[in-house]
Amino acid sequence: EGDNNAYGLGLSTKKFDAVAKVGKVLKGKPNTSIGTQFMFNNLQFDGEFGNVNNGRNYNASSSTLYMNLMYQSYIGNTNHQFQTGLSLQSDDMEESFEDYKFSRIETVPGAFFEYTYKPKETFSLVGGIRTDYNLIYGWSITPRIHSKYRFNKEKTALRLSAGMGRRTSNPLAQNQQIFASSRQLQFFTSNLDFPYGLEQEVSVNSGISLQHEFRLGYMPTTVAVDFFNTTFLNEVVVDRESSARASFYNQKNGTVANSLQAQLDLTPARRTDIRFAYRMFDVKTQYLGYGYMPKPFISKHRGFVNITQKTRTKWQFSSTATWYGKQRIPGATALTLPSTQPVFVSKYSPSFMLINAQVSKTFKTVFELYIGGENLLNYTQENPIQEAANPFDQNFDAGLVWGPIFGRMIYGGFRWRLRG
Repeated sequence: EGDNNAYGLGLSTKKFDAVAKVGKVLKGKPNTSIGTQFMFNNLQFDGEFGNVNNGRNYNASSSTLYMNLMYQSYIGNTNHQFQTGLSLQSDDMEESFEDYKFSRIETVPGAFFEYTYKPKETFSLVGGIRTDYNLIYGWSITPRIHSKYRFNKEKTALRLSAGMGRRTSNPLAQNQQIFASSRQLQFFTSNLDFPYGLEQEVSVNSGISLQHEFRLGYMPTTVAVDFFNTTFLNEVVVDRESSARASFYNQKNGTVANSLQAQLDLTPARRTDIRFAYRMFDVKTQYLGYGYMPKPFISKHRGFVNITQKTRTKWQFSSTATWYGKQRIPGATALTLPSTQPVFVSKYSPSFMLINAQVSKTFKTVFELYIGGENLLNYTQENPIQEAANPFDQNFDAGLVWGPIFGRMIYGGFRWRLRG
């Protein structure tokens, strides 16, 4: 305070939530009940970025009302169960940032039906569909299906799933890191009757998961492999490829995300668990003028190891190592090539590893002492704020963070469980 040239940040949030659930199990009929859910949320947010002479203020207020009526029963016998009901959600939202002002009242009544076929414990099939009428965007139908089958003496489980999803994007509230920069906002509107002039996001997702339990030598072992795909039929893209602006626009078939995860759980000794995991997350987004590029700040490759050891005297030792592969940093640059098709390149962060550890001791099941450390290798991102010495320069940006900002942290404490 007192320095009009200093860059300041002030955030204020006021939130109120009210939740109620009322249900009744109908006597004389198994798996049959009726229930209601009510939720009200009010949020007031005020953010100041900069200083009194050159500041950028973001103010938002929202109220959300949600009501849900559900009925659950079966058809013929409990092998054929179903859930059905009605729902209502209403959002009242107002936002302002610099010269931009947005407001909307979005009310969505809907109905849903879900059927579960479970002839035995080793197999289940769930299919659902819901229809909604959005008073802004109109009618929509979203189906989903999920199945699970356990075989090989129930040591192996196979899961399949597919479905659709849609939502109304809130590009300002969901991208507040842009405010702590000198970027100018730009909206490419597709329909001025829609909030922000943008259409709803619509995605299709599907996946397969396989899990198998066996013994590796003498060790109980579980291996799991998952693959999921999400394709956006319509998406609100956040484009920060130019250092001077942040653009928001709709893109058909904008993002395709493929996720592959493999996990191995071992129990080499009593009270000792080891978990190895690897995840490949390949996410590409189509940007106007650039084509498909990896989505920023997402590690395509990530590795994970966790070791937990418990003793008979109620000591517990846990350590975790997570390896993050390189991440693309926004800011594509065109290469000069003798070709009519431009080629763009971006900068990437280096890969890095984070190690955390904790030791705890429990006394008589109600009192626990613990001490631990995070980021034990003390790895931090160099220069996380672009043009930090010139916060009002056109290239100033505090939102290009891909790694830890704070170094090694040691903590300790206790937990005391009160018996009821």
